[in-house]
Amino acid sequence: MKTLKTKLLLSVALSAMLSGTAFAQSNQAYIDQLGSNNTASIDQPGANNVAGTSGNRMVQDGRSGANDPSSNRLTIDQIGDNNSIGASGDGLDQILADQTVGVRTLAYPNEATLTQNSSGNTVGSVRQFVTNNAKITSANSLTVTQGDAMGAGDGNTIDVVSQTVQTGGGANEATVSQTGAGNTIARVSQLSLRDPNGTPDPNTINVSITGDNNGNGTLTGPAAVRRNPNNSGDVLADSTLIQDNPGVSATNNPSYGNDIGLTISGNNNEFAIGQFGYLNNASNVLITNDDNQVGIRQQGDNNTVDPLNVAGAFNNIGVNQLGTFNVASIGAIDGDGNSVDVDQDGTNTTQIDIIGVGSSNNYVDLDQTGTNSAIVGIVGSNNGDGSSLFTGDALSASSGLISGQIIQDGSNTLTFNIEDTRPSGDGSGDGNLFAFTQNGAGNDITGVQNGDNNQAAVTQVGASNMANFSQVGTGNNAGITQ
Repeated sequence: MKTLKTKLLLSVALSAMLSGTAFAQSNQAYIDQLGSNNTASIDQPGANNVAGTSGNRMVQDGRSGANDPSSNRLTIDQIGDNNSIGASGDGLDQILADQTVGVRTLAYPNEATLTQNSSGNTVGSVRQFVTNNAKITSANSLTVTQGDAMGAGDGNTIDVVSQTVQTGGGANEATVSQTGAGNTIARVSQLSLRDPNGTPDPNTINVSITGDNNGNGTLTGPAAVRRNPNNSGDVLADSTLIQDNPGVSATNNPSYGNDIGLTISGNNNEFAIGQFGYLNNASNVLITNDDNQVGIRQQGDNNTVDPLNVAGAFNNIGVNQLGTFNVASIGAIDGDGNSVDVDQDGTNTTQIDIIGVGSSNNYVDLDQTGTNSAIVGIVGSNNGDGSSLFTGDALSASSGLISGQIIQDGSNTLTFNIEDTRPSGDGSGDGNLFAFTQNGAGNDITGVQNGDNNQAAVTQVGASNMANFSQVGTGNNAGITQ
């Protein structure tokens, strides 16, 4: 066992004691632990402290034999401005290899807790790596906290965090929290390269952001998430939460999955979520306030986005799902000027609920290929506007689409409802324009528009089509082509 306890405190001179408490500054702590059961605790109060360097150290390398289970434990607390952890070279590494003992009862043999209170702090590179651990029940655990409970902590940065399980079983878990303004998370990633008989534990990432201008990513609307997954080039965005478990499927590991939770409270935040594998779940994605962007890409089987809730205006949401049994629940988009783009390829289910609170002007673009089911509900006016066009009999069931558009290709069912739930004559529920295209056999669309000057363009191509559309109000316009 290697245990290190480091307390970096300033020896206070008499003059400083008379004027108050002083804290250490510009201290450096670097560790290099090789062997089984490594433990380190580092406390650095004050400013400009560094955890790591002098040759980039900050390594816990736990190696164990047949009867010697190992673990790495690291805790770092930095209180003050402009502190850094693992900000140079290879950063901070926790490595656990050659574990060949029986089933482990110890949770997370790699575990790190990193806390930075105040502003201008940096977490550079953090890598947790487990290999040859077919018998463990969990692998890597990381908690990073920047800022304090009072919301202070501006300009903090997390560059690259990665958790890898190379062979065998075990779960990855990462929890990241930032409070304040101008904070950046460049990348949090989890990779599981396990054999089919590994322990079916899920990868989990939970990120909480409070404040403005966080993420500082490059997403554009509607949340440009489309990329060729697992290949070079496009990496979703500068601020990416990504999980990958290639080779795991419903047949060889039906309980395994990825889960990401993301909570954003503030304005002008940009984040991307990428999940590749089986049983991908973006759960509890909550966006509060305005001008936020979130892009979600899921590739594999049994993909779920549920729930994704938005409260605010001019938010930009993109969801892209490729695989079988895709579910996207975009619930309670409560605000105006929001854009929602959902693309699904496989066996698809989508529910989108939009509640416009003022002028509305929310945009919806839904594209489904495969066996498709969709429910879209809207309360408010002037929704669907990707730029209003059709007129007269919805411009002969406008094949050019635009405005709000819903496209289904395969075996298709759609329920669409625009409600005016407010007092008559206040203008809510009016001026909504939507176009629908269904290609395939057995298309079924049921639509209701309550209010005035609404337009609907419906095109169904194939056999055994059914369209049932109701418009209640004055100046409404519908075109149906079969």
